[in-house]
Amino acid sequence: MKDNQYKIQDFQDLIEKHLEGKITIEEVKKLVNYYESFQETHEWVEELGAESKLESKMLINILETIQIEKPSKVIPLYKKSFFKYVVAASLIAISFGLTYFNNLKSSAQITESNLKEIKPGYHKATLVLANGEQVDLEAHQNEMIKSSTSTQINNKNNTLEYLIVDNSNNDSKKAVGVNTLYVPIGGIYKLILPDGSKVWLNSNSTLKYPEVFNTSERRVTLEGEAYFEVVKNKGEFIVSTEKQDITVLGTEFNVSAYKKDDFFSSTLVEGKIELSSDDTNSVVLSPGQRGYLKFDNFKRVYVSEVDVRNYSTWKDGIFYFENEDLATILKRAGRWYGFETKFENLNDIKDILFTGVVKKDAPVKDLLEMISETSGIGYQVHKRNDKIIIEVKVK
Repeated sequence: MKDNQYKIQDFQDLIEKHLEGKITIEEVKKLVNYYESFQETHEWVEELGAESKLESKMLINILETIQIEKPSKVIPLYKKSFFKYVVAASLIAISFGLTYFNNLKSSAQITESNLKEIKPGYHKATLVLANGEQVDLEAHQNEMIKSSTSTQINNKNNTLEYLIVDNSNNDSKKAVGVNTLYVPIGGIYKLILPDGSKVWLNSNSTLKYPEVFNTSERRVTLEGEAYFEVVKNKGEFIVSTEKQDITVLGTEFNVSAYKKDDFFSSTLVEGKIELSSDDTNSVVLSPGQRGYLKFDNFKRVYVSEVDVRNYSTWKDGIFYFENEDLATILKRAGRWYGFETKFENLNDIKDILFTGVVKKDAPVKDLLEMISETSGIGYQVHKRNDKIIIEVKVK
């Protein structure tokens, strides 16, 4: 009984340290071990207070802590309901939950010179005008790109904006030029379309759209990933991809349609969207739902309830993961940092799941070392034919 009381007191002390922001990484591990012990051998102990209230306090502490502007530190947490936290899109932190705590000593093998070449992405894009002229938007910040009798194109504060100068020129019978916005690997860019709809275009993505929407149908074509905030009451807005069309009237949603992925997905944040293609029945999504189409099975769209932050916070400078496998995490990170990943044996790590958030302007070394230190996974960084390749294997 005394031993149990000592454990309870130690547990309480560690929780207080956590709430005061004074806990060390080693103490976090100890806190996790105590929690696991109570979960496996005891009912929740009354002396600790209500579990739900304690969870809320720790959540508030996490939210307050990670909003402070200071260097991020790694705090590994065990993936149990007590430690599972909800992080808003504006938060800045690095904190991951893992399915197990084994071999916490890092065995990462790093080629420092290659690792230093991996830089976080930033705002950059190329605009291709209807006449074929290419404009490097990074080199033409805070400039007017083009002006005509009907449209003015401005590039300001990492945002490309189309302004309608004269609506009288929007004749539906008149040919309208199509522009293309291309964001390379390691880039992101915001676009305001002629109707006022906003688009955030992710790394390695292309969006084609008219300079003016002169018909009741507003159609754009996407390859890659984009987040849309569509203006309401201006007719149908259609996002065309290689495999599927998304039709909306006014809503917020994310579309992922990379050719190198083996799936197409659309995630609805607000409003309603309809997914349709020649091969599947139409599916209407409600907020909080994700439509998922496997490229090897075009006959069915799978719909599931999801945490939309998994698919939307990238536009706010954050990677958000919940119960994601390492291959998915590194694929998304690779598009931002500009590296490729090779796995020695993917089956050895497919069951290791991660939950957490990562600030996208953090050095990639922070992410890789955190994964290595907390999961028993080693890695090496190589450069081959001007490509950075990260090889991952179980230690």
